[in-house]
Amino acid sequence: MGIEGRKVLVVDDWDDCRNVINDLLYEMGLQVRTARSGPEALSILPDFQPDLVLLDVQMPQMNGLEVLGKLNVHENPYEVIMMTGHESIDDACRAMELGAFSYIRKPVQFEQLVEQVNKALSKVDATIQHVRKEQAYKEKLKKYDDQLKETFDLAESQSKRFDLIFNNISEPFLAIDNDTALMMLNNAAENVFQINIGISLGNKIDEIFRDKAFVKSIAKLILHVNQTNDTSIYKVVSFREFFFNASISKLINMAGTPSGYMIIFNDITDSLRAEHIRNSFLHLVSREIETPLSVITESNKLLSLDKGMSEAGRQLLPDIDEASRRISRLVNNITRFTRIVSSVAQPQMETINMIRFMEDLIEDHRKRASGKSITISFRKEVTACTLVTDRDFLSTAVECVLDNALKYSPSGEEVTVKLSGSIEDKKKVVTIEIIDHGPGIDEHQLDSIFEWFRQGTDPITQNYGGTGLGLPLAQKALTLLGGDIEISSGPATGSHCTIVLPERSESVTTSTQS
Repeated sequence: MGIEGRKVLVVDDWDDCRNVINDLLYEMGLQVRTARSGPEALSILPDFQPDLVLLDVQMPQMNGLEVLGKLNVHENPYEVIMMTGHESIDDACRAMELGAFSYIRKPVQFEQLVEQVNKALSKVDATIQHVRKEQAYKEKLKKYDDQLKETFDLAESQSKRFDLIFNNISEPFLAIDNDTALMMLNNAAENVFQINIGISLGNKIDEIFRDKAFVKSIAKLILHVNQTNDTSIYKVVSFREFFFNASISKLINMAGTPSGYMIIFNDITDSLRAEHIRNSFLHLVSREIETPLSVITESNKLLSLDKGMSEAGRQLLPDIDEASRRISRLVNNITRFTRIVSSVAQPQMETINMIRFMEDLIEDHRKRASGKSITISFRKEVTACTLVTDRDFLSTAVECVLDNALKYSPSGEEVTVKLSGSIEDKKKVVTIEIIDHGPGIDEHQLDSIFEWFRQGTDPITQNYGGTGLGLPLAQKALTLLGGDIEISSGPATGSHCTIVLPERSESVTTSTQS
């Protein structure tokens, strides 16, 4: 949300200190109210509704800790920063117990004030977002809980009415116990999965369903919801020619213990077919572009050999060559896009020698680099390194980042590529770093660089062009491989990209919202 216009209440009995802090916060663009005492602050609080309270510890009538206790921070969407010139360990511990965000020593220093205010408001933003998500989730879960409670209540009083209401749920619905035995299902589930409740009730799902891939997907959902302790998980599962977004939730009995699982299947077959048509179209377009592009590229090479060409014409040849290269990169990105963003995209695992892989990839990019007089240096911090992963997904991720580094690096600069290995959380990981000395990325743009088709509006981005596909493609490919990507950058400092991959990637199921 940023801090512009956010509300801060300053509580201090010392007029000079209160006025100084008021002026500093005003310069930061904040709305400020002040209070000389705890009772005055408590009276202002309901109408002002601050995002942050700066509270002096030593005050007459009611000290800061007493005020903090009445503020009930744990139950309200604001943070409290304590201010004191006589900090003690006991006061600090008590303040933390009562929910204080931090301490600032008096006299207040501007740099420290800015830092703590920014951190506290960031925590407020995170808390608000968490509360909103939690509320939305609770409302959604309550909807299902209400439906299920209503269904069970009706079943106890009138079984026929129960069947009628239960089968009004349009989505296929299953309920299984802790041993994966079928407890109930609705008409939609009977029709879609072609099973008879009279015959199947009480049998385990691996005995009911012949589609073993479907049974395996359900088992993974159950394992995930148990391991993570999440109450609801969404994954794409397939059954014969159908595809579903499956939502699984734990069923809790009257004793408060888990008694099974509720699974609702939302049919996304049509949307996947539409997505397949879209991807097929993009693939066809990219194939259709390749042939005339090859003609243009080869013709440009022949024209460059024509000694009778005018100087004006010869000056156009580099522009034609660069335009051809940009179109070629676009075609490659479209091809990658159609595979990687597929809702059922699955990595094809193989063992890869990472040193040889990186050397070959860098060698393929040296021609483009030399055209701009850019040097690519490769630093190996390991003598041997292998990954079990998808070669195409990995190539996509690394090439997209390296392409960006070469595109934005000025002529005569160096792009550094590092390969290293380490242990994180008791697991072996491989790290690839790509460092350039280009114009860099403004801090306010870093949060959006992984959004699909997002292009900057600053002159630098407009000058270099691009589709906004590269970094989102890299992130998507790495996510499918169980890896991660981080970028640190700043204006005129270049960019430092870090790719981290597990030694052995796991296949990750994606959804249509990915």
